[in-house]
Amino acid sequence: MQQVLCPVLVGRDEETRRWQAALAMAEAGHGRTVLLTGEAGIGKSRLVREIVRAAGGRGLVVLAGRAVAGGVPTPFRPFAEALVSAGRASRLPVSSELDPFRPALGKLVPEWRQAQGTPDESLVFLGEAVLRLLRVLSPDAGCVLVLEDLHWADRETLALLEYLADNLSAERVLCVGTLRDAESPYMASTEAASLARVLEARGSAVVLPLERLDPAAMARMALACLSAEDLPDAVHAFLAERAEGIPFLVEEVLAGLIGEGALTEQDGSWRADDQLAPSVPATFADAVRRRLDAARPDSRHVIGAAAVLGRGFDWALLSPVTGLTDTAVVAALRHGVDLQLIAADRDSFRFRHALTHEAVLAGLLPPERALLAGRALAAVEAAHPGLPGAWCMLAADLAGRAGNAARAGALLLEAGRRDLAVGALASAEHTLTRARAVIGPDDAVLRTPVDEALTEVFAMSGQVDEAIEMGKTLLARLGPPSPRAANLHLGIARAAIAGAQWAQAAASIEVARG
Repeated sequence: MQQVLCPVLVGRDEETRRWQAALAMAEAGHGRTVLLTGEAGIGKSRLVREIVRAAGGRGLVVLAGRAVAGGVPTPFRPFAEALVSAGRASRLPVSSELDPFRPALGKLVPEWRQAQGTPDESLVFLGEAVLRLLRVLSPDAGCVLVLEDLHWADRETLALLEYLADNLSAERVLCVGTLRDAESPYMASTEAASLARVLEARGSAVVLPLERLDPAAMARMALACLSAEDLPDAVHAFLAERAEGIPFLVEEVLAGLIGEGALTEQDGSWRADDQLAPSVPATFADAVRRRLDAARPDSRHVIGAAAVLGRGFDWALLSPVTGLTDTAVVAALRHGVDLQLIAADRDSFRFRHALTHEAVLAGLLPPERALLAGRALAAVEAAHPGLPGAWCMLAADLAGRAGNAARAGALLLEAGRRDLAVGALASAEHTLTRARAVIGPDDAVLRTPVDEALTEVFAMSGQVDEAIEMGKTLLARLGPPSPRAANLHLGIARAAIAGAQWAQAAASIEVARG
């Protein structure tokens, strides 16, 4: 199928003027944060590419990271990915200004993970550390930090973004973020959208909401996509009806028309069928489903397995998941690229758009999804012993989709403990609360350690009443006195001290001593 991509930016003149002004201010030492909001497919990433191209042309350092969809977000992932790219490009600076901050930055930069000193666990200190790093990365030209898909971001990432946005005004740094607005479909949460409103209200960020294109802009975009001077009126009407002003869908609908032979080029002119077939998809999900139906069985199998692994996926896992050879998997991925479902980056694959991934996943039958998830879980565990980093989160998600609640709960417990160990308390609470819901009340073997970890999270985060209540519930479950119960009493005492509940603290300490 012919690939249809628009080579120019259409209908974003005002937004372009405003980000260009923000970039010029950042170059002059007056940093800004620009947040691009809107529904999926509206062109946020396309606008980001324009910003990155302009920044690179002016000699600014560009760092980019993104949050990813999944049941359990990874703490600080967008920042870590952006800063890791600096290390990969050998851009990490040697500066005495960063020396006090290297232990904290070790959370995000693998090269500095062994830095001497005890890191300050506060988000404020980490925010200042990231700010200093961005400053020294390119002190003369400036730096652009791109954080995409913030609607999937964890609370720690959003808190770090808030600190940066509030403190960039004297820096040569432009921070660009993208997020779906609160009304968008497939919205993970409204926290990112709420933060955008707060930052805009206090002048810490410029929020650029991207609206749908009007019919005239869609017509210009269609002409640019096909390098045409004119198109039949029926094609413009069809686009207006089916693409509904979403730039990504303009490309997708045109690709569908061309692929089905309803729109053809003859002697430099484009001709359309007298009546465009109603079988051409009316929505993006229909477009994806139709392309999959036209694909070879092996290609459908591989693309479905890839969707279970996530929007961005490790292609090497697809052979054990599908039972096909690596050669057959590569051929299927090539077919997926030709169908405009999958994009091939330099060394990885990802679904071309979040909606593509979601539509393919939704098109799987529940038993098919569960079977693929079970095989994917086994493949991930075999390829990544110990499930380091984000692999633990993915494995938990796969176990849940496979219907293995006990395994999902155990993995979520491990992920929550890891979050707790690095001080990501909000993520730990989110993860452990989800583990509690997955496990259910009847699995005492897993429920008890989950509740113990959750009690510690409550105590450390100042949620005194929740910590005490959870601790007392656990004590009743543990039965006769034991060292485990003694540790739990100490946790209750710490929470009580934090809340100035001295009598409760003294009583718990006395019991623990006994």
